[in-house]
Amino acid sequence: MKHFLMAGVDFIISRGEPYFLEANSSPGSVAMKLLADDGRNPLEKFGRLLKRRFRPRRVASLYSTKDAADSIRVSTLSRFFEVHACPVDQRGEELVSDEGVRFKPDLIIFNRLKFSQHYPYRVRRINSDSVIRITLDKHLSTVVVGNAGVPVPETYLSLGSAMARDIVERAGLVDYVVKGNFGQAGAGIKFSSEGDVHPVRGVKIIQRHLPVDPHPRAHYWDVRAILVNGKFQGATVRYSDSPAVNLHRGGRMELASPEIEELVKKEAERAVRAIDRTASAIESRA
Repeated sequence: MKHFLMAGVDFIISRGEPYFLEANSSPGSVAMKLLADDGRNPLEKFGRLLKRRFRPRRVASLYSTKDAADSIRVSTLSRFFEVHACPVDQRGEELVSDEGVRFKPDLIIFNRLKFSQHYPYRVRRINSDSVIRITLDKHLSTVVVGNAGVPVPETYLSLGSAMARDIVERAGLVDYVVKGNFGQAGAGIKFSSEGDVHPVRGVKIIQRHLPVDPHPRAHYWDVRAILVNGKFQGATVRYSDSPAVNLHRGGRMELASPEIEELVKKEAERAVRAIDRTASAIESRA
């Protein structure tokens, strides 16, 4: 594994099978904290991996919106090297940490597109810029992962309202989901079951909505698998009373059962390998 060293991969479970939804190059700190509290700390393995492979001296841990669980990143990784939490809105070769420390990092972790596009300096970034671009593009990541044999929902790319209506008609879609192709945190998700989703402006993906298997907590739920260096570390379940289960939209999270973890483990590892291979191909041509 060269490029996708820390990953979150989301699935739904339909008719007993996991279906890939999307991949995250900076998985949420809430999931990390739940796994750490359960005695499985992915960040510890991540720290050991980075120390062994790169021997960093000063590390910048980026964040866009800080929350209480974020501190687990710095406190855990500080056992392995000097690390500073840094807001993503920065310019210049030197970064400034939350504590006011000004420094030049030799490794940047939890890389963000908003940061990397304006930071031209040659500093190693985890995950790589290529991984970020693949994971942010929901249609591209679905194609990459689906081509590797991981089950994915029937997915179409729409460039506007007329194209969206044509897709729905030609594919015979009745129950479907519309998402921004580059959307984050559940922003802009629309479900046909909630009423008319048109007009569908801009670049969107349209997915056939699969029936989700029952869960004791709520009718709507999905699974987030956490992986380090391509190896499965554990999984959490997000659930809600409304179709969008994102934590930013009121969803809740708990540890996944061993049965659910076993369902998604193989496919999560396969998905991360596929994205890593694609990132490697992009980097080799850069």
